[in-house]
Amino acid sequence: MLAKFVLIIFNIIAVLFLTGCWDRIEIEQRAFAVGIAIDFNEDQNAQHNVIQITQQVIVPSVFNSAQDSGGDSQAFRNLTKSGETIFDANRNTTNLASRTISVTHLEVVLFSEEVVKEPKLFANLMDVFLREMEMHRTINVAIASGKAHNLLNVKPEHEKLPAIYIHGLLENEESVNVIKPITFGDIQENLLSKTSFIIPQIRKFNSKSVEYEGIAVFHGASNKVVGTFHEGEEKGVILMRGEVESGSIVTNIHGNKIANEILDMKREITLTNEDKNNLTFDVNLTVRSGIAEVLGVENLLSEKNYAQIKKALEEEIKKVTRKSIDTLQNEMKADVLGLNQHLYKYHYQLWDSIKDNWEDGEDYFSKSKIKVNINVIIDQSGNINKAQ
Repeated sequence: MLAKFVLIIFNIIAVLFLTGCWDRIEIEQRAFAVGIAIDFNEDQNAQHNVIQITQQVIVPSVFNSAQDSGGDSQAFRNLTKSGETIFDANRNTTNLASRTISVTHLEVVLFSEEVVKEPKLFANLMDVFLREMEMHRTINVAIASGKAHNLLNVKPEHEKLPAIYIHGLLENEESVNVIKPITFGDIQENLLSKTSFIIPQIRKFNSKSVEYEGIAVFHGASNKVVGTFHEGEEKGVILMRGEVESGSIVTNIHGNKIANEILDMKREITLTNEDKNNLTFDVNLTVRSGIAEVLGVENLLSEKNYAQIKKALEEEIKKVTRKSIDTLQNEMKADVLGLNQHLYKYHYQLWDSIKDNWEDGEDYFSKSKIKVNINVIIDQSGNINKAQ
């Protein structure tokens, strides 16, 4: 009798598993989004549907044939709709798609510059991306100059999907002007702690490509983007953060331009004065560099020239870092250098007493003295002393 009862229970369980999930959507019925752009509605008369969302979805038949034969057909569709919220706009997008849109393959989300400059809006728009169960926290986020959806219309030469091309661009860190990619997970941590942070800002260069424009600074206290470092200005911020893994800095010695390749760097922060009204930080940067190119006839192996190259590079790094510090303290009033993290980790009692006034109120960050000490190590000069 017991054996018969067990058999009945086993059969019931087996039937349940065979039926599958009641709400499962077959893969053939899904449209996979690889990129999303968030803008304000271009219709100035729209009073309610103010958020515009553009989703780049793969066209499977074209994408597969393009991969196999290198065809010129467009392997994606950009679907644009507006709504009162992102979720609302997404629901309206289903009217344009013949399949259920899935974000399981989403690679990048772009926000227009005007959206992120609106107080609290960027943080509010994060909610749906963090709440959605299919959304993974490692999706790259960037700010777009102008309309974000325009970047999803480029036609890169070596990628069939613009969103995948932009994702690759954000992942490429081989420049002193490029920051590490930032993801939804990173942004959520910063928003919860009301910490200022930086976001890559990109723009459409031409019909085929996108380029870095700089880094935008999100101010934790005011909950909005307060400015952008453009045209090489971001170099000082990235150096101060100690996050340079490669890239080059050009110096000039006696009219000879030298491209110094950054091979490695280390950063150490020391709090030398703990008086909250006169906080003083020493930031020590050790940069290991190689000589990548010389436009001139100098003999690089001479001891005199090595000393000059070292000094010139140290002065250039000090100049760009000092300029970035002044901008952050006097204009943006945002600590994206990690001084707050140093205080939290090594001087917690002090940090606990000033954290609410670090970038707001008393604004202890802007009052702090930041001294930068540079030590350059010339590691290599290539295979030759001079070319001519």
